[in-house]
Amino acid sequence: MVKDNMENQENTQSKKEAEQELFALKAEWQKYFKMPPPIKSSREFLSKNISWQKQAKEQGINLKRFHKMMNMALSQYELGKKVKHELVVKSGTRFIRQWQGKTHEVEAAGSTFIYNRENYKSLSAIARKITGAQWNGKLFFGVKK
Repeated sequence: MVKDNMENQENTQSKKEAEQELFALKAEWQKYFKMPPPIKSSREFLSKNISWQKQAKEQGINLKRFHKMMNMALSQYELGKKVKHELVVKSGTRFIRQWQGKTHEVEAAGSTFIYNRENYKSLSAIARKITGAQWNGKLFFGVKK
């Protein structure tokens, strides 16, 4: 009888801890996603999505742009079209290229690139600035898929 009573207390304590953990995860979800979590969300689902959101913010990924890209890719896929891959890099990443005896350095900064203290939307725009000709920026800077 005493053993059963102790097991019931342990089970009750475990349930309370699990409920508190789930409550904390739901509050954290609300903080990161600015909306309530899906109604029947598991701890695993909440935890994985919160971790992804934290990591994206730490790496300077523009989430609105990311979601727009994902929706466009899904639309292309559903229409049977080839899905284009956009370059997404961590802020602070440096691209270095030798061109006609001069070294050119570019730094990724969020959704833009910095070259000679000027912001550019793409590596292709920088390659065009350097060479005076139309270039695929990923090709020019040697970025592989």
